[in-house]
Amino acid sequence: MAIPTGAPVDYFGTAVTVTDTTSAVATTAFSVVGDTASWTNTDNVLSASVVGTFTMTGSTANGTIALYARPLNILSTNDATTPNANYLDRFVGVFNLSEAATVQYPALEISTTNIVDGQEYEFYIKNNMAVSVVAGWELELTPKAIAGKA
Repeated sequence: MAIPTGAPVDYFGTAVTVTDTTSAVATTAFSVVGDTASWTNTDNVLSASVVGTFTMTGSTANGTIALYARPLNILSTNDATTPNANYLDRFVGVFNLSEAATVQYPALEISTTNIVDGQEYEFYIKNNMAVSVVAGWELELTPKAIAGKA
């Protein structure tokens, strides 16, 4: 069956990859400030698709990696607080990972909470796996909107 004209469908913007180049993330630990470049929501979309690329130091039982977003420049040049073990604000989703595979590409859709036009975000992960995440992990963010099919 063909999708009728005017039906709501997803439209995707240009993907942007932010890569950690500096540090591994130990089990139960958070990534740190500067681990990845920031992402600017220039289209002001309300959601984005995120695909992670994570390499673990070994196979493990099923586990998760939590994703947090930190809005930047929310009041002039002032930023939101950096997420950490004692401050879990702006949780945006969780990547579910399977056992045995050491390299995985989990995906999820996140809601953006734009505070200003062209909101800029830093992303952080919390490793809930029984093994470390190797330095060089990536997040590929693709802006997503819904509009009527042409």
